[in-house]
Amino acid sequence: MKIQKSKKIMEKIGLLTKQRSLNEFIQATITYPITADTAILEDSEKLPSLSKSFRKMMEPLTGTEYTEDQCLMGVMILGVADNVGARIEDIPVPIIDELVCNSRVFHEGEMESNLYYRNIHFDVQEMGRFRLKANKLEPYELTMYNTPKVIQQQFMIPAIGMFDYKFTYPQIVEGGSTWMSVTPNEIYTMQRPIAEAKGNVLTLGCGMGYYAYMVSEKDDVDHVTIIEKEPDVIELFNTYILPQFAHKDKVTVIQADAFDYMEKLEDGVFDYCFADIWIGNLDIIPYIRLKKMCRRFRKTKVSYWIEDSIVAASTPFVSMLIMAEAYRACGIPMPEITDVLTDEQRWVKDYYGELLGDVEISRPDQVDYLLDYRNLINLIR
Repeated sequence: MKIQKSKKIMEKIGLLTKQRSLNEFIQATITYPITADTAILEDSEKLPSLSKSFRKMMEPLTGTEYTEDQCLMGVMILGVADNVGARIEDIPVPIIDELVCNSRVFHEGEMESNLYYRNIHFDVQEMGRFRLKANKLEPYELTMYNTPKVIQQQFMIPAIGMFDYKFTYPQIVEGGSTWMSVTPNEIYTMQRPIAEAKGNVLTLGCGMGYYAYMVSEKDDVDHVTIIEKEPDVIELFNTYILPQFAHKDKVTVIQADAFDYMEKLEDGVFDYCFADIWIGNLDIIPYIRLKKMCRRFRKTKVSYWIEDSIVAASTPFVSMLIMAEAYRACGIPMPEITDVLTDEQRWVKDYYGELLGDVEISRPDQVDYLLDYRNLINLIR
């Protein structure tokens, strides 16, 4: 990568640095505490008065007429930031507005109307090192119900939600850790690949069979093939979950490694493929590996779970490359950061370095282009 040293380009990169710092601040004070399951309100009786105070404080500043639920979420979100020592004045008002407007409260009956929740039932069962059980979200416990909303190329606004009642959902645990669950996050993030699926469908990763169940219910889906490498997960699914499917005759499970299977798969055998073999949006290496492998397909449409969020979360590595080249162009030594990166992060940084090695930035808008996750998705190969 090369950068032409010009005033406008350097101003753009300076703005990028401030934006990145604010993004990291929001992640550290709001996203990470919620993801770590530490955000729950103990005293719900204070919520009505706190919600009124939020409305009185924020509506004149933002010009937004907040709903009761949004005021409630505003109190909860700012409470998370306060609990980790952040001052409200450190968060720009437009960002608070984005956070609140991208949040939601779930009321009793909303999620339970989902076909999977309605028709698939779970008792505690064990198979090898995996255990099928129910888990719960307590009233007013914050969670991520969807992938973040990306604004300004790389700024990620988390989709924060909570239930105003005790919500029970199924999960598979391995040891003491969640291996797979069916929460609002899974439901929301799979809406598009479920809607797109038709004909002969392939899905990489079995999980708890949510995707397979939902697409098997579609009239325009003829068959669903699941690729899963864990034999205990397959036995758990075949024994306790698949028998509850109304169209179980449309489902086949194959024990195989997804990468090995896709490497040998011929184009056009399946009409649609949905890949869900990574943990979350920070797990970019398996996504890139699979994306490179599937570039050859022309007849089979391949969809990648939370692709937008994965690539958006990786844009800081592109920022690092841009910043390093800007420092070099100005003749200033770049602070060494490689030592603080994990092996996986270093791999991603090196991958983007190779991918963008021939890029030359001669205009400020090219910085925006490279930090737009939608463009990076098209560039990955």
